[in-house]
Amino acid sequence: MPGSPETQFRHGTATLRPAEGVKRALLITIRYSGTRLLPWSHTHLSTIKDLTMKYGYAEADIHVLSDDGNHTEPTHDNIIDALNNLVKYAKPGDRFFFYYCGHGRQIHNKNGRETDRKDEVILASDYIDTYQDGEDLYSVKRYQNHILDDVLNNILVKSLPVGSQLVVGCNFTVSSMLMVR
Repeated sequence: MPGSPETQFRHGTATLRPAEGVKRALLITIRYSGTRLLPWSHTHLSTIKDLTMKYGYAEADIHVLSDDGNHTEPTHDNIIDALNNLVKYAKPGDRFFFYYCGHGRQIHNKNGRETDRKDEVILASDYIDTYQDGEDLYSVKRYQNHILDDVLNNILVKSLPVGSQLVVGCNFTVSSMLMVR
C-alpha cells in the first residue's frame, strides 16, 4: 500500500524500507476572540487532537496554537515560528501533520505564477482587515498579518527531505481542504 510503513523502495539491488522516524503535529484553531465567527473551531481542537493521537502521534509531539485562552495565541509570528519548528529537523521517515481551522482568503497574486492570478492566505488571530467600501476585495494590501500559500509551501513542503511525509488538513470559513505529500 503506497505511503504505508510497509511500502518498500527499490534502490539498486537492495530493497529498502522507510525508516520509522518521528511524528510531529501542529494544530491551529482560531475563533477570532471577541467575534461570533467560527464557534466550532475550539471544539474541533479536541476532536482533531484525539484523532491525531489515534494515528500514533504522542501528545508531547503535538503543538497547539489556539485563541481559546489555554494555549499559545496563533498570531502571525507564532504561526511562522511553529511551522518552522514543526519541520526543523526533518529526516527521511519522519511524518508531519498540520491542521488549520480559521479564515482563509484570496488576494491578487503579485508574481504571476498562479493560473487564477490569486494567492491563497490564512489569517492569523492578529490579522487586520483594512478593507474600505469601494476598494478591490482581492487587494494584496487588504490583510495584514496573513500567511501566503507560497510561504506555507516553502516551509512545509519544499523544506522536507525525500522520504518524509506531510498531511495537511484545513477547515476554512468557506471550504475544507486535505493535502497529502
